[in-house]
Formats: sequence, structure tokens, C-alpha cells
Amino acid sequence: MKNESLARDPRFATAAGRREHSDAIDSSITKWTRTLDAAAIESLLQSHNVPSHQVKNSKAAYRDPQLTHRGHFVSLEHPTLENSQ
Repeated sequence: MKNESLARDPRFATAAGRREHSDAIDSSITKWTRTLDAAAIESLLQSHNVPSHQVKNSKAAYRDPQLTHRGHFVSLEHPTLENSQ
């Protein structure tokens, strides 16, 4: 996030402190994430070994190459609906 003051803030030095001040952390993250698109945030976090993946709506998830590669989505026949694929 390029915000050294957060890294040095004593409120966030312990897990208890981070829980107590979670609203301040959430506010900082929200402000930061509004400056980048989801793919850039995902890439940046992953480059620092932070497990992350952008949240996607159904349409974007269906087009995700990793989910496609893993065979995540399957087509099924529905007894009363026409197949639109």
C-alpha cells in the first residue's frame, strides 16, 4: 500500500490491536483499493506472497481461464428449461 505510517502504527503491532482497530484498517484498505483495478491489486499482493484473488461476478468467473482449465463449470441438462449454450 506504500503507507509506511500504517506499518509503524503501534495500534496494529499485535493481533489484539488489529482486531480492536479493524475499522481503521478497513478504511485504509478501502481507500487504497479505490486507486487500482482489481487485477492490479491481485497481482501486487501475489507478488508479495499474499494469497489473493479478485472477487468476480458470475459472468467473469465463468470466463476465468484457471476455472476453465480446472473444469470448474459443467453443463447439465435441465428437465424443463431449454439449453441456452
